[in-house]
Amino acid sequence: MPLWPSPRCFALVAASAVVLACAPLAAVLAWCAGGMLVVLVAATVLDARSGPVPGAVLVERTFPERITLGNPVRVAYRIANPTAVGVRIAIFEAPMRTLAMPFEALRVEIAARGEVTVWSEIATVARGRDRSGPLAVWCENPFGLLRRRWRVEAAQAIRVLPDLAAIERSGRLQLPQRAREAGLRRMRRRGAGSEVGTLREFTAGDAFRAVNWKASARRGKLIVTDRESERGQNVLILIDCGRMMTARAERGLRVLDYAVTAALSLAAVAASTDDRVGMIAFAREILAATVPRRIRGGLARFTDTLADVEPRFEESDFSGAFWRVRHVLRKRSLVVILSDAIGALTSPALSAELQALAHHHRVLVAATADGAVAQALADEPVDLDQAYRAAAALALAEDRRSALVRLERIGVSTIDVPAPQLAAAAIERYLRIKERGLL
Repeated sequence: MPLWPSPRCFALVAASAVVLACAPLAAVLAWCAGGMLVVLVAATVLDARSGPVPGAVLVERTFPERITLGNPVRVAYRIANPTAVGVRIAIFEAPMRTLAMPFEALRVEIAARGEVTVWSEIATVARGRDRSGPLAVWCENPFGLLRRRWRVEAAQAIRVLPDLAAIERSGRLQLPQRAREAGLRRMRRRGAGSEVGTLREFTAGDAFRAVNWKASARRGKLIVTDRESERGQNVLILIDCGRMMTARAERGLRVLDYAVTAALSLAAVAASTDDRVGMIAFAREILAATVPRRIRGGLARFTDTLADVEPRFEESDFSGAFWRVRHVLRKRSLVVILSDAIGALTSPALSAELQALAHHHRVLVAATADGAVAQALADEPVDLDQAYRAAAALALAEDRRSALVRLERIGVSTIDVPAPQLAAAAIERYLRIKERGLL
């Protein structure tokens, strides 16, 4: 039934019933109640005849062309009232996986033969492809006794892309200048890099590994080789999409969402230094993979590959991912592993594989610190429950610290920062590695 009594109608019926219930106290109240019901019925009939008919008011919803995770979406609703009566209208959205659709209705008043466009800011909660549902709409005319309800089929395909604003938000990194110094310009660095440069006499502060022993023997004094920073190096990013990456971090986003943002931000910076960038997204199996290649101007395709990668409730096969790394990389490269499965990586089998990988490549493991653990350690316990909570958090933090130390001991560099800082920390470490010629 498209016509429904409004709350105002129910309130008037309830008031008439109360007056009628009090009729035994005074006969005039019975006449009042009867008059109220007659007037209510007449007004309801007029309301029904005044319109508009359900569906006469036109409602359209429009999403922006580009939607990025972590940024609010401004959704436009165009409402046109071609009828001869002004209306109050309410619009209800269906739930979506990627957007936090509001539970409250969007309410608008429109004059007769009027048109209006209203905007609503909606938060994004997940990446990937999605489809909006229908709109549930009701409207009332000035009588306000009946509501016309109908459904608007407004399905629209949308895609929520990762947020690439981490670079712009990290002004302290001074990325343009540092990126050029790290690899875009072929600058001479004392003892750094991997391309052969010139010979000179040893001075204080030179790295021991830079000594050219053959030249030193010929000249009878220590001679070092100045090397130029090498361009076009390989950066391979491994993204764990397994069970540990399904957890929610700050702002309600999943850990994997922060990892994807960090991977794309790192890829953008590496592309500016003319490095070749590849990626492997994996869980129990390889979900997506690209070989290292120059992606300057092609970051959109790289983004497209990662935009729809979703976490899976399964254990990740790190051995399979490491096998793919050995198969893809022939020269010394930077391998960045974005994963929260620190405990798994320190198991004897995987630790041995990581150590072998670190022998041939520069390996960096980037993880996100658990905000709940940090908060539990920061709060001062005031009762026994909080004391137990703090003790558990302390044990978890100590286990994690020990695992990170074990990774460092086998030659693997580590990052352990809150999720919102992951992209900036990965970029900072990459630039430091490039500046020091550690590849």
